[in-house]
Amino acid sequence: MATDELAIADDEKHALITSKVISSHAITKKASAVINHLRAQRADGKTAVYCFRAQSSVVNKLISIVEIAKRELLKDNTRIYQYNALCAQTITVKGRAATANDQDNAEGDSDAFQTMAEPDKTRKAPVLSVYLARASIKKLKDLYG
Repeated sequence: MATDELAIADDEKHALITSKVISSHAITKKASAVINHLRAQRADGKTAVYCFRAQSSVVNKLISIVEIAKRELLKDNTRIYQYNALCAQTITVKGRAATANDQDNAEGDSDAFQTMAEPDKTRKAPVLSVYLARASIKKLKDLYG
């Protein structure tokens, strides 16, 4: 959990739901989930906050989900506050294992050519977080404007 999520998750005023968007998720199911969460009146009086997180490869799906949800909520004259955060996440990319070259084995030069093993690589991948709420959240506004 990112530090911004911790800031509002520990808060007694907000009910935070975090959802990760991946390529196999259906856009309509995610959009209807956020619409239902934001439309519902909470009995405990907490402000409903929905956070979507997506890596760079599926940001287009995240944006579609958010825009569909906002469009549906605006039809009911529901005011929506959106906060966007771009951060980096460290991922590990697996290297290739060492293998013998199969084409050279037919000629009898199996010892001459081999593929070297590649070590695992650590990379920083961009992650977009989008927060949707029905009320302004001062902590998120201070962080993201």
